[in-house]
Amino acid sequence: MDQFFISSPLGTEELLLSELEQAGVSVRNKANGGAYCKTRPLLALELLLTSRVASRIYRELSKFSISNEQELLLKSTNWPWESLFTLDQTFKVESSFDREAKRRFRNTLLLSQKLKDGIVDHFRGKYGSRPNVDTKQPDITIFMRIEQSTHNERRFTVRILQDLSGSPLSNRGYRRAIVHQAPLRENLAAAIIMLSNWKKDQEPLVDSMCGSATMLIEAALIKYNIPPSYLMIQEFLEENKGPWSFLNHLWFTQDSALKTGFDLLVKRLNQQTIRGLASAKPGTFFGYDNSVPSLKIARDATNRAKISHIIALKKECATKLHPPSGKPCTIVCNPPYGERLGRDDELAHLYHQYGENLKQSFRGSTAYILISNSQLRKKISLQTKRRIPLLNGGLECRLCEYLLF
Repeated sequence: MDQFFISSPLGTEELLLSELEQAGVSVRNKANGGAYCKTRPLLALELLLTSRVASRIYRELSKFSISNEQELLLKSTNWPWESLFTLDQTFKVESSFDREAKRRFRNTLLLSQKLKDGIVDHFRGKYGSRPNVDTKQPDITIFMRIEQSTHNERRFTVRILQDLSGSPLSNRGYRRAIVHQAPLRENLAAAIIMLSNWKKDQEPLVDSMCGSATMLIEAALIKYNIPPSYLMIQEFLEENKGPWSFLNHLWFTQDSALKTGFDLLVKRLNQQTIRGLASAKPGTFFGYDNSVPSLKIARDATNRAKISHIIALKKECATKLHPPSGKPCTIVCNPPYGERLGRDDELAHLYHQYGENLKQSFRGSTAYILISNSQLRKKISLQTKRRIPLLNGGLECRLCEYLLF
């Protein structure tokens, strides 16, 4: 078994742990923004394709302690990097540091440079040549995490990992590069659906300010058990290429059993997708927005996701909505926050009117609203049952649950 770190948006760690438990993965410990675990390589790749909340999956290469920059250079120079990638492949280094490591080393860029130098020095010493750095599209990304040691305050624990994901796992493939002024990451959208008490086999789901329809698409994938990577899987099967960086790693390419297992895995998940898409029916998902450009983006996304026939989209102001079926439903909403879109005085009126309409028109329903601005939250004038902390694109938010009586 290998060691891995699986990252997820802050606030979704418990959802990630639940996914890992269901998959039979042994979790070593939970961390802010993810979890360290131990599992078989093929199961890690299955998680890479099936986790709805994971952002990236890293394979742990080495763990050691240092007290200064020179120790990092020495230990990284002595590590067998040729077992990870070849001279012909490009690489880049990414790093993160906890508060104490930042305070101790100050110039954290210098430590990243020391790791890069150690890699280059190792290859030069062994082959008389070095691989090139590519900061935009490298064959392999090496990630370094430095934290203060729990055993000695003068030393720091260094973890060296390789990124198996390539592009973030939140990039499902159904959204274009620029979709909206303040888009919600796909895995965070999935997390919001998973955190709600939506009864997927009984209740309609309404997104009252649907934007690019991300929450509706993610909810549909959940309802019909379609893997979040299904579009990438189809591309891989059709063109024998995919966005995942591990496909070019020696760790994968030199393990024939792992390659065979992965081929069988993607075929199985593709069959699961075919069954899910075939069973998808209209009548559950309803998206509304007052912006014609947003609705155009939403229609494009649902078309690319191959589920436009089950998601009803309509131009309508959220302050005037009624339940589409006349019955109680679950409402989700990611309204403008004020930090990015609109003016606060206009938004205050919008939030108040929106809350009043929920109160009057959606009795018996439950609403889940992602809010960053606490002053705007108060304008809704409804009592929250739950406030779940989440981080959306660097903004501290609360997912507020409202029971509408």
